[in-house]
Amino acid sequence: MSGCCRRPFRRSPDSCSAPRARFPKVRLHLVEGSSAQLEEWLAAGRLDLALLLREGEQPEPGAVCLRGMALDLIGPAGDAALAAGSISFEAMCDLPLILPAAPHVLRKRLDALARARGLQLTVAMEADTIALQKELAIAGAGYALVASLAQTAAVAADARLGAARIVQPELLRTIVLGTTQHRPHTLATRSVAQLIAALFAA
Repeated sequence: MSGCCRRPFRRSPDSCSAPRARFPKVRLHLVEGSSAQLEEWLAAGRLDLALLLREGEQPEPGAVCLRGMALDLIGPAGDAALAAGSISFEAMCDLPLILPAAPHVLRKRLDALARARGLQLTVAMEADTIALQKELAIAGAGYALVASLAQTAAVAADARLGAARIVQPELLRTIVLGTTQHRPHTLATRSVAQLIAALFAA
């Protein structure tokens, strides 16, 4: 059976190792990529399961929602803009931001929200990986947006980072478990999918 482990979510390592421990006769093939890439591979039948990001609170019909998360703004520890623990979307727009390049789904969502509110994002630079965005934010190059679960793990592990919840509006994201429609599910794929859902529910 082939499967997917999508980082940087804190529970993803468990999602990869637990099936191996629970089902030792199931062969796992783990890959990593963007949600767009993973969805293409699911559609082509190259993957059986994938952890995917969805912008917004409601995933598409039929998707298995594993976890909802709010987006946080991160920057250097002790930064005045993050001191209150929360920051409005309007105030965030005035800060130098480190964002993924279009057509990334988060970038499209932020651009659309800013236009709807008569605002404009201040994009200091573009970086397409969370790891690079984090390092640039630590270096003072700007502020990055990360999912709250990923941010909690990152801030706990790195005292150089500070964070504030984005509010007015709160920006929500979900993790969903995607499955291929290319072939019927097997006992192995169903069992691993159920185990991954249980890990996120714990």
